[in-house]
Amino acid sequence: GNVLVKSGGGADAFTFTGSDPTITNTGSTSSITFSTGGITLADLKDVTFATTNGAVTLPAVVGTAGDGNDGTDLTITAGTGTVTLAAIGTDINDVAVTAQTIVLGGDITTAAFTPTGEAADPASITMTGAVQVSGGTRTFTTGGGALSFTSTVDTATGEAARAMEIVSGAGSTTIGGAIGTNTALGALTINSAGAGNITLTGSIGADAAAGAAAITVGNGATATLALDGADYHSGSAAQTWTANAFTMAGTDPTFTASNANISFADGATSDIVLTNSADLTVRTSGGDIDFEPQIKGTGADTNTDITLNAGGGSVTLDNTGGPVIGTDIGVVAITGATINLSDDITTDNDNITLTGAVVLNDQDIVITGGGGNIEFTSTVNSKANEGNALTIANTTGTATITGNIGTATNGALGNLTIGASGAGAITLSGTIGSSSAAGAAVLAVGNADAASITLGGVDYNTSGTQTWHSDGVAINGTDAAFTTSADNVTFTDGGSGNIVLADAADLTISTAAGVG
Repeated sequence: GNVLVKSGGGADAFTFTGSDPTITNTGSTSSITFSTGGITLADLKDVTFATTNGAVTLPAVVGTAGDGNDGTDLTITAGTGTVTLAAIGTDINDVAVTAQTIVLGGDITTAAFTPTGEAADPASITMTGAVQVSGGTRTFTTGGGALSFTSTVDTATGEAARAMEIVSGAGSTTIGGAIGTNTALGALTINSAGAGNITLTGSIGADAAAGAAAITVGNGATATLALDGADYHSGSAAQTWTANAFTMAGTDPTFTASNANISFADGATSDIVLTNSADLTVRTSGGDIDFEPQIKGTGADTNTDITLNAGGGSVTLDNTGGPVIGTDIGVVAITGATINLSDDITTDNDNITLTGAVVLNDQDIVITGGGGNIEFTSTVNSKANEGNALTIANTTGTATITGNIGTATNGALGNLTIGASGAGAITLSGTIGSSSAAGAAVLAVGNADAASITLGGVDYNTSGTQTWHSDGVAINGTDAAFTTSADNVTFTDGGSGNIVLADAADLTISTAAGVG
């Protein structure tokens, strides 16, 4: 039958001093319950509570404090039963719990132990079963050993969302199931310090439902952060993911926040590496999106698509050690009020669409579609006073810039090169600079094979030469003016086409001392 052990109370109401004691109830589904008071475990006395699919309920459990003999392990097995725990701490080494459901109603802290003349035991926490966080904010801290939750993690049924923090330091953290898909957590924090690897095998929430509030995972010392789930949803709270290296192996991982920021930081030793099945989507509905590491695919195999949609927020891709997006990448679609680029974007013959005002930061930028279409739907400027160059390599794909180029305050580009090879048509719907200020340095648009160049702007003002080269040029802007500072303007016919002016499109070419 069930076993109920009660005391008169006190933190050490139950004391275990025997040699590795085991408390067992072998009756099928029969329970073990200790109530009214706490449990104290003697030094170096491993203690086990075991049932045959029956519940185990324990009050606070502590070791013997102050002597440094932290080698006491606590093991609880309940089969298909439920284990309910209060706090565990003070000179406890390893904690291992196995049950169908594990209700954690207190913090758990384990302590490293170094036996005389032996290697250190860094102290671990292992929960084999579905974890429910109960009663308040909970913190689970290992003594530098691994923390493993093998199944799902949720707030306890019927309770308000509970925050959870995991601190494993140099030890690894692994959560093998989904987080917050039954009852969402509050804020989730994992390893704000320490170099331990972090692996989240399942999702946090679902595509349309948050699984946690603010999500803060990893730090600048975290070695590798593996995100293998499909959805990471934080509702109206921010997400911050930080590690030296990232992997994403889930099918089409999607990161979602509503008017809150999502950032991936550091990437000091590696990149964000997507598997072949991992098309990446990040959406913030007005929050900012920031990637410091490069986003890349895996090997010369199936391409992975990238969708970054910040709505009215900004998108910042600020890796400067290589392309911000590249290596076996398919379609790239980026949307934001402002899109800040610090390095190149390269796809494997797929389209690139940048929907928002593009700013070129830190260095010259190359956008390569390899035959895919490349489209800028709004303005393109350099970061103020930097004069960064832009190269668009569309080859057989089309190249389109809808907005003005280099017209922001001190935002003129360096050299602007579009379609240096291939037959892709080129369309510039806006101006380059203004009637009184250059918007770029040397301008080279098209090549002998380019099908056409279509110009819809009024001013094309550069501080260097201008070369327009295609089978035909259509100038549709009203009274278009091509202006340089004593440098040549050249229109070169690559085939049988002509320069065609729209009705009312007077043409002016002004080179000062140059040649028109």
